Amino acid sequence: MNNTVQKSKETLKSLRSRVMDAIRFSERYWMIYKETTFGIATIVDLNYKKIYIEVLFFPPNDSTNEKSRVKINVPIETQLDFEQIEKDPPLDEEGFVNAKKLINKLNELIDEEIDFYGSILKKEVDLLDESFENYSIDNNPYHRQIYIHFEDFYIKLNINFENYPVIPRFHFSKYLRQILRVRDLLNTEIIANWSESSPPHVIQIVENVAIMIAKRLKLTRPPQDAQTLNL
Repeated sequence: MNNTVQKSKETLKSLRSRVMDAIRFSERYWMIYKETTFGIATIVDLNYKKIYIEVLFFPPNDSTNEKSRVKINVPIETQLDFEQIEKDPPLDEEGFVNAKKLINKLNELIDEEIDFYGSILKKEVDLLDESFENYSIDNNPYHRQIYIHFEDFYIKLNINFENYPVIPRFHFSKYLRQILRVRDLLNTEIIANWSESSPPHVIQIVENVAIMIAKRLKLTRPPQDAQTLNL
């Protein structure tokens, strides 16, 4: 019995050493101890949400986690798919999970998710550029000052959508506040029924504001392409 306990301690110590070596120079991961084993944890920051990820490694001949040598816990819903890593983790010659190789696979998944999220935000900017005169604010590409042009004047609208698909934040210019209140926009169907899983495009909000302005002032909006004449 004592030999079994001693062997278990030595195995766990060896696992701990492997994990420490894998993250020794990492700024993304830290070591954790949970469910009587060692693992790593990290936080993925996607602006609109932070995803906490922990990965537990189970040593050879450990029956705690019978399905795999690896257990990945993520407390919130995410698009990241860890099934292949859990199903077939890389092992070293002694049967331990190869933490370095697993971290590389994990990094690839995380970077793909970050790139995917970045492509979504870029698409929103591209849609705005196609239809409205607009400029970034404070060098933040997802905080835009938008010019809505009418026949003899324009109105400025600031939208910050860096946390998209969360509802963007709005700032009305002084002149716009004389026509509409932010509350008027927040009460519209497009905002009131906002869904983060299937959000409208930012440009749809701008179009909605333009229509509301036109109705309040009893104006006729110019053709869509006239919005970009002053670029």
